[in-house]
Amino acid sequence: MRVLVGDEAGFVRTASIEQQTVTQRWGEAVDRANYVDQVRLLDDVHDPLSRTAERYAAVARRVSGVIQLHDTRNGSIVCEWSDEEGHRLPEGTDPSRAHMNAPAFVGLEINRHHLLSANENGRVIFRSLDGVELLDPLPEGIDAESHTRPYESVGDMEIIFDGAGPNLCTMRGLQSDLTTFLTGGRNNDLKLWHLTPSGEVVSKWAAKNVRPDKFDLHVPIFVRDARFLDESGHKIATITGHSQVRVYDTRVQRRPVQDITLGELPLTSFDVTPDGSHAFIGNSIGIVTKLDMRKMVPCGTLKGFAGSVRSIECHRSLPYVACAGLDRFVHVHNTDTRKEVIKVYAMQRSTSVAFSKERVVAIKKKAGAKAGAKAAVAADDSDNEEEFLGSDEDEEPEQLASAEKAGTSTKRTRKPAAEVDEQDEDEEADDVWKAIPKKLKKTRAAAST
Repeated sequence: MRVLVGDEAGFVRTASIEQQTVTQRWGEAVDRANYVDQVRLLDDVHDPLSRTAERYAAVARRVSGVIQLHDTRNGSIVCEWSDEEGHRLPEGTDPSRAHMNAPAFVGLEINRHHLLSANENGRVIFRSLDGVELLDPLPEGIDAESHTRPYESVGDMEIIFDGAGPNLCTMRGLQSDLTTFLTGGRNNDLKLWHLTPSGEVVSKWAAKNVRPDKFDLHVPIFVRDARFLDESGHKIATITGHSQVRVYDTRVQRRPVQDITLGELPLTSFDVTPDGSHAFIGNSIGIVTKLDMRKMVPCGTLKGFAGSVRSIECHRSLPYVACAGLDRFVHVHNTDTRKEVIKVYAMQRSTSVAFSKERVVAIKKKAGAKAGAKAAVAADDSDNEEEFLGSDEDEEPEQLASAEKAGTSTKRTRKPAAEVDEQDEDEEADDVWKAIPKKLKKTRAAAST
């Protein structure tokens, strides 16, 4: 089982859960011009004939505005798409700080037939992959013409949609049909869009802000991330930069049907388990909370983080969740017990994580530093104990022999308790007098005379 991690230095690493280490790295040198915003594995769960679900990965790079399709076996680039106009930098931008001024990719979705991307300027691009030969030949006895696609294709074309609004923070597509997608951002509330067969993007539904607070003040809008909770696309969950978790039902109303505040810090990323019963939500200081989506009640937190969490993804069939962020580690936890399974060092600050659908073979637990330290301490204690016992045994016969020659008794006599107390007090007084500085001693001696 693998976890793909993109980072700020332009690398994409493949971490193996079984080996508990990084097994692949795509990229030759540190170059922030290749800053990775999004990583997605090619997923085609609705096509039973597909055998390439985990063979390719799409990587979106911020500064150049390029989306590359990599072969996960060797990291080679199969094809790439660019949008120079949508990622054009302002005039006079310092090249060393281009990754901070370039519009970031806020969403990337891919399946066998379509590629959907969006940047923070509100530019959404819908591309068709029908001209890219990715699938292996079909098995014998299956006619390619009779093999129907799970949804209607829009043909070989590229559609650019600039109507999603500015300050976009997230874009998510419905996995069963990428022609349906949602968007949201700062002062840009949640919206649901649909791409018609004619190539026109139309609005299906738009959220309405919650009512003013108790002081009759406007509640600010800041959608940080969003997820579809079912395959129908009617239930949607969002998190905000003002610590709110909201659930919408497009069939009921435009305002959220459930709304809670989770802590006081900005929420950064989250993902929902395959059954939609629980969500794992990360914030800006590295606290990942497990939330019951049915009762909207926190069930506990995940441990082991040391920085802001930027990306969270749950496994599709196993009880695992992968998290990555500023602490340069990829953390994998068990969603049921909330215990950390493994932690892999990724060298750079991570920006995106993608969990493969492969099933885990076996995870070998490595002896931790604490266990090794305890063993070393125990070994030292045992050695010291042996040396101590050995010295007593060696000295005791000599003492007995010398006592026999002198004709004295070897029995130890115990001093009275009063004498022992007086001796201890004298020793303590001597120790205290030694600790007093010389100048202070002289002054006290002069004062006494």
